[in-house]
Amino acid sequence: MENCSVEGVIISSGGYIGGVAGLNAGIVRNCFAAVDVTGLRLVGGVAGINGYPGFPGILDRCYATGAVKATDVTDGAAGGVIRASAIGSVQNCVALNGSVETGSDPSRIGRVVGIDPVGSSIILNNYARNDMTVTVGSGVYTVAPDPDGEDGADVSAAQYNTQSFWEGLGYDFSITGPWIWNTILQLPVI
Repeated sequence: MENCSVEGVIISSGGYIGGVAGLNAGIVRNCFAAVDVTGLRLVGGVAGINGYPGFPGILDRCYATGAVKATDVTDGAAGGVIRASAIGSVQNCVALNGSVETGSDPSRIGRVVGIDPVGSSIILNNYARNDMTVTVGSGVYTVAPDPDGEDGADVSAAQYNTQSFWEGLGYDFSITGPWIWNTILQLPVI
């Protein structure tokens, strides 16, 4: 799935919930989700889970702006862009969510990637809103900013509201590229 956008609200009593895809076993590239996403578990702003054995997922140049909430108190993993990246890669993505929340433990949440369960994913060059609220029902979550980690590097509104920030991540605003700079939102759109 490439060059897509989703807006609205998604509420589910199940798992594998994402603003664009529940399970990505292929490529999700150049997409954004302006969606509040709530589900039981495996909840992400763009995708619920990325890849599974034999089918790696690629999540590249995507961003999410809606609130993300996983309600399950035992396995309520949540991430601003994606809940879990099992096999594959998450790169050049930005979590602009106002909040990410789980009823579970702090090891199951992240600003960008909720969890890298087998440690075999490539997590590279991702960012998260520096004033994002991260809430854990059964513990305290300490953000560890790192562009190559589950929380991504910090990015402020002064940065992400400029086209040059996104161009630095490889978002293509050329006449043949998929992205357009929206001067009202001060964000890229498809």
